[in-house]
Amino acid sequence: SDSKLSSLTTATGPALPFLKVTPPRVVVRYGSPLLATCSSTSDIEGVGWESSYGGTGLIKDVSSLALNISSVETWELEPQCYASLRSDGSQCLEKLPVTVYKLPKSVSLSQPSGGGGPMVEGQQYKINCYIANVAPRKNLSVNWYKGNTIFQIDRFREASLSPDDISSEISITAHRNDSGADLWCEAKLTFKSVEQNPPPMCSQSKKLNPYQEIHESILFILPKMSVCTVSYCRSVSIDAADQKSDFLPAQILFWKRESVILNC
Repeated sequence: SDSKLSSLTTATGPALPFLKVTPPRVVVRYGSPLLATCSSTSDIEGVGWESSYGGTGLIKDVSSLALNISSVETWELEPQCYASLRSDGSQCLEKLPVTVYKLPKSVSLSQPSGGGGPMVEGQQYKINCYIANVAPRKNLSVNWYKGNTIFQIDRFREASLSPDDISSEISITAHRNDSGADLWCEAKLTFKSVEQNPPPMCSQSKKLNPYQEIHESILFILPKMSVCTVSYCRSVSIDAADQKSDFLPAQILFWKRESVILNC
């Protein structure tokens, strides 16, 4: 059932349901209005709401009463409805669970660790997703995407209710198969009722372009060989067509003699 019911117990057994709160729980954005109703079909003296915001006190001779808050401006809110039976004065309380949330101010990616230069195949890098000023932490998850595929999910279980800055970190090894892929993160607040979940916020994507590191090959020429002729270099050179790479910048082959690059 979507309704929360309170019941009394008498000497003869359980009484009929006494209080009903609708909706049974509330998820509200900070600064937005809140509306809930407490009602009873029993013979009661009246209904009241006890709350730090929007409290009403006991209103006599009513069987239904609304809690109406025009703007929720607190991170901890625990309203409860109460009423007393007219027959014996027995009182019942029913709490309304309220979750107050705040969407992130921003979601952004850091530069890969290692000085912000190009990524090199085979090397490991750390990248952070920064989520600014979000609440509550315990309902936040961070989804990491490569293209349209989630490859890591981080969740936070701390009980802090007020806004906080949060960071999620991944460690990736650059690989040629990732060349051209978009990397991005998504901050998502998730609650028990799917229809109450606010839309997620995403960072801008970063394109992965790892490349093969250029290794300089040095040819040591014997001292007696004073000149490396063009024809000699051509006879031992490696065909550039065999040195193609999927990564940028492309591989470069050159020859040196006594630290001087030879134009072969």
